[in-house]
Amino acid sequence: MPIKINSMEEAARLYRDVEARVAQEEALYEKKIEKHKLALKQLEVIMRAMLNQAGVQSMNVPGVAEVKIVPKTSYSSSDWDMTYTWLVDNDVPEVLQKRIHDGNMAHWIETHPDAGLPPGISVFTEHTLKVLKGK
Repeated sequence: MPIKINSMEEAARLYRDVEARVAQEEALYEKKIEKHKLALKQLEVIMRAMLNQAGVQSMNVPGVAEVKIVPKTSYSSSDWDMTYTWLVDNDVPEVLQKRIHDGNMAHWIETHPDAGLPPGISVFTEHTLKVLKGK
């Protein structure tokens, strides 16, 4: 059934009410599954201990699961000047992630209004509706 609205005030009030109900339902859901998340964490600790006790990195439970300890390695820089120098010296730009920092690019465009967009840069603007708390 479509919502019938006659004024912006009515729409805004209804929006705020629905938004509050969504937040309340999300909080109830999070509280409801909190014990399950805790149980999962406890089971992870138990299974890791079992793998360590068996001296293995993985264990197959036929028809149920394969439990394994898998390393996840992340890299970061503690000195970007040195990292950039190394990147150039070794010609390895592929170790960087391909993304443009939105805030920094917006700042550059604002401070260089006559320069236009840098080569290869595209702009996509999405207009979203934001409903803020009343003052």
